[in-house]
Amino acid sequence: MLPVFSGKLCQFLSVARFPSILFLGIIYVAYVLVGGLIFWKLEGWYVLQQIDLLKEKRMKLLEKYPCVAFLYFVVPMLLFKEYEGWSYSEAIYYCFITLSTIGFGDYVADHNPAINYPEWYSCLMAAWIFFGLAWLALLINHSIDLLESLNAYMRRRQNAQAQVEESKEQPEKGLKGQET
Repeated sequence: MLPVFSGKLCQFLSVARFPSILFLGIIYVAYVLVGGLIFWKLEGWYVLQQIDLLKEKRMKLLEKYPCVAFLYFVVPMLLFKEYEGWSYSEAIYYCFITLSTIGFGDYVADHNPAINYPEWYSCLMAAWIFFGLAWLALLINHSIDLLESLNAYMRRRQNAQAQVEESKEQPEKGLKGQET
């Protein structure tokens, strides 16, 4: 067992400290929102100028998603298989249902009284859920952006084809028709 997880961290995150943790969370969210507005006022013009570079960096980030998917779905699946006694399909189901915030409640980790869990297990699960929610939201956001880009491309292509067809249908008007 790791000496870092000697129970002090789990005691720190106990229910008695929940109101102060909730208050800090509210302060943090307010700080992020106000900071985001200030940043946009100060640096928004620069972001608009560098949008192509940002899109290129986003595509490079998309290439790393399989590694992150391994971290947020496969590794927890193996842990849940080991500590909860679930099958692989039940464990991956729990991973997706939890991180997508659906949470049916049919599988609940760290809640079986017949199993003696390690002290670090609850803290590791909390960190996994916290960062996994952010990662899955990012993945869904990038997927939506990709679909919107594809839709815009298809519309431009369809409009270009329609203009070509219109130009073929119109009779040619040239200098011959304008002679007097």
